[in-house]
Amino acid sequence: MRRIRTHLNLIFVVILTMALSISGAISYLRTEQRLEEELKSYEQRMRLRMETVVPGVLWNFDDIQLARVLDAEMSYEAITTLEVYNGDSFLDGRQRGPDGQINKLDHAVLEKNSPSFALNFSGAESQKVLGHVRFESNRKLIQQQLREQVLE
Repeated sequence: MRRIRTHLNLIFVVILTMALSISGAISYLRTEQRLEEELKSYEQRMRLRMETVVPGVLWNFDDIQLARVLDAEMSYEAITTLEVYNGDSFLDGRQRGPDGQINKLDHAVLEKNSPSFALNFSGAESQKVLGHVRFESNRKLIQQQLREQVLE
């Protein structure tokens, strides 16, 4: 009788442990997917904002406004580097240092295969391509949130 009770307790513990492990794994994967989607969504919103604002700033040669736009877009911690190009020449950029400090770039640091999008200015006659923006984001924030979830 005692042996059967021990076996039943052991089976119960194993089943409960497996159920909790599977539930935790599913929760981890869902959270990772949600955070990845949030990052992509932010990148799309940033792209839309910059496509709307930056062409006018470039057209008017307003360096101060461009600096403000770049500083504002760098407020999201997952964005690590932003570079604005006028044609093919580097114009301005920002990069987040290892300490989280945002630094002004004097030259391009991103490779040509980095994610980018064109800056088009819609004039009265037609659209003109003024330049493009390259950016880089990292998953450090996502990994940190997932690590915190596992430890909870």
